[in-house]
Amino acid sequence: MVESDTPSKSGRLLSPYGPYSTVYTTPFMLWVEKWYPRVISALVTVLGLALILVASPILIPAAIIGDLINWGKKGRFIYIRILVFFIFYPTLELVGVFGFFLLYVASWVVWPSRERWDAWNQRWAGWWGSRLVFDSIVKVLDLKLEVEMPEGGMGPGPKIMLNRHASFADTLVPQGLFAINHRMSYIVKKDLLWDLALNVGGARTENFFLFREVGSQGLDVELEGMRGLVKGFKPNSTHIVCLWPEGTRYSEKKRASVLKSLQAKDPASYERANKLNHTLLPRLGAVLALLDANPCGDVVFCSHVGLEPAAEIKEVLQGGLCGQVVKLKFTRVKFQDIPKSKEGRIEWLYQHWQVIDKWVGENQRKVLAGAQKRKDSVLQTKAQSKKKRN
Repeated sequence: MVESDTPSKSGRLLSPYGPYSTVYTTPFMLWVEKWYPRVISALVTVLGLALILVASPILIPAAIIGDLINWGKKGRFIYIRILVFFIFYPTLELVGVFGFFLLYVASWVVWPSRERWDAWNQRWAGWWGSRLVFDSIVKVLDLKLEVEMPEGGMGPGPKIMLNRHASFADTLVPQGLFAINHRMSYIVKKDLLWDLALNVGGARTENFFLFREVGSQGLDVELEGMRGLVKGFKPNSTHIVCLWPEGTRYSEKKRASVLKSLQAKDPASYERANKLNHTLLPRLGAVLALLDANPCGDVVFCSHVGLEPAAEIKEVLQGGLCGQVVKLKFTRVKFQDIPKSKEGRIEWLYQHWQVIDKWVGENQRKVLAGAQKRKDSVLQTKAQSKKKRN
């Protein structure tokens, strides 16, 4: 990523200590900014895991009893699955960081070139994120994935992937499905630096942690950081840069807030946003910046339904994700088919987002209908078993 030595009007510049912008210029404060979230998140992760393990003699019987009581209402092993998830996740966080530490130790023995060092970290990040984190979550929560790839597959060359954002779980989807065979980069909010493994791994691989509250005066620095991820695209590379252009997770409350804001400030955008019932209007700045800097990459749109129960931790604790059918659709637009003008790109983006919104609405109804059918089947099985016993 290109480092900027020139502060923006807001006083921010790209940090030489990590893939994010900063207001600090002294080495000490830059070091503190880098390590403070790591130390705190490491303590929280270790202590949280220790507390769960200490309490497991109580939590495990409680989860079993809860599952027996709710056997016919929520499905099978819901609370056991949730408990295992909250043990697995911090454990896998620590495993990920330990892997990066081992690579650091190995670098003092082998003294790899910069290219090889980057490849080591990319491979570990990809394998850890895909095979350990994503696959474990799918199995523990019994998620049922239905994936529709573009006609002709993803195709060769680099990609800019624009993803629908409905929950914290959907940020794992590109990593889970593509990280083994592709070099992944993510543009995510700077708050995620408080996730231990994302902080360490995000600094070792090509990513950018966006400071969303920067305002218009500091936006140029944030856009510069994002452009740096795609400027080096080469036709034969497997690089995928992921962005969630809505800027925040969709909810009815957020949709209403966005509409209220746009109605007062931007009537034209309000009309567009009001036509979207299941998604938020994509923000243009980051998307246009990536397209402007893109020398040869295709664009892939990611639509999905089924991960909405992971929007709030309360829903996760209630087992909303367990046994969920998750439908994903990827649509590819070749580089030569991307409009060249700014106005053309804006209209093109909005048209694709309307297609995503329509697809989400249609498939949400199918997923909900399927979930109700499975619930009815469980209740019917329970009733038949009870009838046999009597």
